[in-house]
Parts: sequence; structure tokens; C-alpha cells
Amino acid sequence: LGVASFAYAAGHTVIYLVNKAALGPVLAEAGSPDMLTGWLALALFVPLAATSNDIAVRALKRAWKRLHRLVYPAAVLTFVHWALAAFDPTTAGFDPRAWRIAPAPATGFLEDGDTIDLGGRGLVALHTPGHSPGHLCLYEEESRTLFSVDVVYEGDILDAIPGANVDDLLATHRRLQALEVDRVLPGHFGVFDGWRMRELFEAYRRGKAA
Repeated sequence: LGVASFAYAAGHTVIYLVNKAALGPVLAEAGSPDMLTGWLALALFVPLAATSNDIAVRALKRAWKRLHRLVYPAAVLTFVHWALAAFDPTTAGFDPRAWRIAPAPATGFLEDGDTIDLGGRGLVALHTPGHSPGHLCLYEEESRTLFSVDVVYEGDILDAIPGANVDDLLATHRRLQALEVDRVLPGHFGVFDGWRMRELFEAYRRGKAA
């Protein structure tokens, strides 16, 4: 029983760790009741599995039975872990197919060329359709910084989604290419300079012309 229980718990843990893919998220939720009971159950199964053999029975003698009574609290912890994980009140009744992002109420409207005054610095709103019809980029002329959002970044541009338009995106690229840009802050992946921005524009244009 100890070996079988440990094998199940170990396999379950391996799948969990693979899905998390990093130590940070594992440590962040380790103290939650559902995860803590799971880790405690696994810790109890380790000595049970290690001593589930004839050598351990002979070596531990009467102590072997006392040790293997840990299977009962381990089983209880496992059940509590399952119950807490399965009946998380934060997800009760949640239907992912019906979930929508609620729109934030608009506090104002921006037109192409409007300046957002941040107090000591201003960002110019640029209407840059292509990824979506109402897409905006923000440009700070003083620092020559472009907030490119979704029109250019280090990765495949999403131009086949509802509302996207390749011709509009190519026109947007031509407009942005005319700006003096030293730093680009995209909505995805890393920051790059104006030279790299122009390389990405050209690579996208060639890809669409092929």
C-alpha cells in the first residue's frame, strides 16, 4: 500500500511541477490549505514507500507497524487535499465558455494626434489600425519613445483575428517608420530600438509579399 500510494502521489506531483514549469509559482501557493495538505501527504508517503520491503520489516520489527500507521493520516490529508482542490469556492459555478472581460467605463475619448498630459511629459496618441480597427500607439517625441502595443514586437503579429487588416497594418508600419524612434516598448516580449523596429517592419512586409 505504501509503495502504490507513493507512486500515485509522486506521479501526481511530477505532473503538477511540469505544469507549473518554474519554482516561483510552486512556492507562492505552497502555503495554501489545498497545496499544504498535498505536500504533507506526500511527505508521509515517503517513509512508507521506503520501508515497504522485507528488509525494513525485519530491521524495524515492531516499530514497522507503528510507522505504517502513518498511512491513515496520509490518507486523510490526501482526501482533504482533493476536497479543497476540487471545491475551491473561488471557482464554484465558473463557466469558462461564458466568461467575458467586462469593459471599463470610458472617461474620455482620444483622436489621432491628441496629447495625453502626464505632467512634465506628454504622449501623442496615434491611430494605428491593423491589429484592430481602433488600435492606438503612444509616442513621446522628447525621448523618442514609441509604445507600439500590438503593431510590432519580437514575434508573429496577429493579423488574422477578427478586426485585423493586413493592408491597414502595412500602412501603420509605414507611418511609424517615418517617426524618429530610439526606443520601442511593445505589448509583448522585449524592448528594442528604432533600428530593430524597422527591421521587423521590413520582415513583415516581405513575408506578406511572398
